[in-house]
Amino acid sequence: MINISEKKNWLVVIIALMLSSGLSFGQERYSNFITPEYTIGKTSITNTGFPDVGLHQAWFFNFGSYQNTNPNEWAHRLKQPKTGVSIAFARYGQDDILGYSVSLMPNIELQLGASDFGIQLAFGAAYFNKVFDLDENLFNEKISTHFNFSYRTMLFYNLSPEDKANWRLGIGYYHQSNGHTRSPNQGLNSFTLSLSAELAYTPENQMDPILERKSFANTKNFFVSARRGLGMNAFTEVQNDKRPVHVTSVSAGLIVNKTYKFGIGVFHKFYRHYYDYINLGEDLIPEYSYLTDHPYINASAIGVSAIGEMQLNHIGMEIELGFNISKPFFTIDYLINSGYSFTESYPGVGEVTFRILGEIDGFYKLKRLISTRMGLKYYIIGTEKNPTHNVYLGAHINANLGQADFSEVSLGYVYSVPFK
Repeated sequence: MINISEKKNWLVVIIALMLSSGLSFGQERYSNFITPEYTIGKTSITNTGFPDVGLHQAWFFNFGSYQNTNPNEWAHRLKQPKTGVSIAFARYGQDDILGYSVSLMPNIELQLGASDFGIQLAFGAAYFNKVFDLDENLFNEKISTHFNFSYRTMLFYNLSPEDKANWRLGIGYYHQSNGHTRSPNQGLNSFTLSLSAELAYTPENQMDPILERKSFANTKNFFVSARRGLGMNAFTEVQNDKRPVHVTSVSAGLIVNKTYKFGIGVFHKFYRHYYDYINLGEDLIPEYSYLTDHPYINASAIGVSAIGEMQLNHIGMEIELGFNISKPFFTIDYLINSGYSFTESYPGVGEVTFRILGEIDGFYKLKRLISTRMGLKYYIIGTEKNPTHNVYLGAHINANLGQADFSEVSLGYVYSVPFK
């Protein structure tokens, strides 16, 4: 556990690094930067009986580059964004239960209009020292695995954007969960304020005059894409082993200026946990016996989706909003996972576990209808080359209205031709 004096020492180090950069050093352009950042905020707690938590605190070190002289089209279309990777140490206001995390997150920061504002998107992994344990850490229903996905969105206001030491104020959202690979997995959601200093170094070489005059023609490409994904999830705290989710999807749409990708698609997801529950005639199947008529279909989700992606040559950052046309088994899933269970001991009998089911409500209808998907792709051929055929590897989190459903790795193919 970190005591109060240690917290103060951390804060002193951060502030000292910020101040050590000095004030303004003129308007020379730079290639690289390091940003020490201190954040403070509140982590939301939802499970019953959780003790009061203090302030969420985190210390970030972001190592990044300015894309001012990047010759690729995506850097031009995105108005020369900043890219980097952050290392973070975070505490969540209750060390005995939630402990601390260490995160590694690649990120991109897009400028909004003038240079005063920027929005940073980061996605990576986090290690937690404290996890859920029936005997030693029963209250921590947020985190049940040591390794988790980590996601962060920050809006920054640049106080001195033309200086070598660019002081910044920020406000944002910080999330961690294991992608529903083990229960319980409510995840941690923190809302934070931040103070940081972007310290520029490595003076930028004089830009090549030919590159400075370079312009890009507007282009549109029509694409068709297919992917096959393999997901893993846990069903309940009782059936807490990981079983596969098989995903097939086809989509089509437009790629604008080799950078912005928009499409619509159809998907099919087959859940092995659902299928086994139906075939084994588990607890609620007698009440929902119609599921046994077509177990494969009733253990599946079928739907349509809208897809948006930013292509950064070999890297794609993708968000998908889906609508389930059919997901019959989700009724049982919701009843079980929105409820709770408890254990009582009886003389001569031993421990007996009771399960209290949730209720079908308006929130159920939204979660059954809306699915989301977010993650990263790696394209084998850089999209700057505008290839007709391309293949990518992907890593994504799938969710039901923002609550993790399963983690997925995928292999996809893209066919792209100029749009006329």
